[in-house]
Parts: sequence; C-alpha cells; structure tokens
Amino acid sequence: GEAHPGADVLGVAARIDRELGFHGATLQGDVRDALRVVEWWPLVTQFARFTSLAPEAQDAVLGDMIESRFALRRSAFGGLKFLVMFLHYTQDAAWAGTGYDGPWVPRVRPAQLA
Repeated sequence: GEAHPGADVLGVAARIDRELGFHGATLQGDVRDALRVVEWWPLVTQFARFTSLAPEAQDAVLGDMIESRFALRRSAFGGLKFLVMFLHYTQDAAWAGTGYDGPWVPRVRPAQLA
C-alpha cells in the first residue's frame, strides 16, 4: 500500500547496484554467484531458468531455497534476502508501514554544522 511502498517503488535493485559499486570484488562476486544459484537452480527441477518462471513458480522456488538441504541454496537466499531487506528498510519512506516513526535523535546535515 501507499504507507508501505514496495522494493520497486523504492528502487531497491538500483540501490543494491549502487552500493555494490562501493565494495570490493569479493562481495560483488558473492552476490553475482548467489544470483546465479537463484537463476539456474530451477533447471534441475523446473527445467527452466528462474526468470522464465511464472510468479507463483518463482515464489515456490524461493520457498524451497529457505529449507533446502543444500547449504549453498540456503546461503544464497539468505544473503540476497539480507541485502534486499536492509536496503529497503533503511529508507525513510519504508518506515511508516512498519510503525517506526524515525530516529529519536534528529539528523544533523553537514550544512547545519557550521
């Protein structure tokens, strides 16, 4: 709803892309590898890439990753979920939908310090 904008409205994917630019090749490679696991693993069971599946099938794949017997799949899902959740909920626009009214200590902008 309007009180709780989604990741697409908040531009979370673009923010992840931008944030990864500040980090080294190790983290960038880990995220790339996790995305590859999500994209290609469904070939084993669905005979299709993740991005070619219907939304309901994509949800099922992600649900299976949470409880997978393979640590690689669980880790890939967990790492990507952390990135998305962190970069979503650290934006002021996402706070209202959670009931958080912002930090108690007011922010001081650099221009206000002078």
